[in-house]
Amino acid sequence: IAGFGGPSITDTEPTVIDNQPALAVEYDIDDYATAIFESPDGEIVSETRLEPEQNSTALYFSEPQGGEYELLIRRGGETVTSLTLNFDGPEAQVEQTDPAWSGHSVGAVNVSVRNDGDVPLYVGNSSYTLNGTEVSNRQAMFIAPGQTGTVEINSGFGTGPSITEPGA
Repeated sequence: IAGFGGPSITDTEPTVIDNQPALAVEYDIDDYATAIFESPDGEIVSETRLEPEQNSTALYFSEPQGGEYELLIRRGGETVTSLTLNFDGPEAQVEQTDPAWSGHSVGAVNVSVRNDGDVPLYVGNSSYTLNGTEVSNRQAMFIAPGQTGTVEINSGFGTGPSITEPGA
């Protein structure tokens, strides 16, 4: 946000672009500038060149979390406008689990996860336990705020955990 006629940040939205967490930024400038995105601890998370012929860009960040971020637009080393962004962080909600049974064995479990937070949610590990046997997978997936993603937990080669006794 800026004064009359000067550079301005018109909109921001945390999102996921090509499975990478990003801050989508809309802006209005009349000359080339640089956008800098700073983390809550003051570290530069992302930096990109802004062009007057454009009005949007994306600034990527690796580990979205809650806190106070700063978005700066600089020209010639001087900050010409800035915006403080406060985020609560990601919030995972399991919406549904769907096991894929093959007889008495589970081959995979699909889990629908909704991100009720305000920054992208990272899903790196997932697991389930059946009859004392744990199956876990590693993946790298981001879910945008307000969106739902499906995580598939495969038992790998062959058959997964099985139930051999009724009620077990």
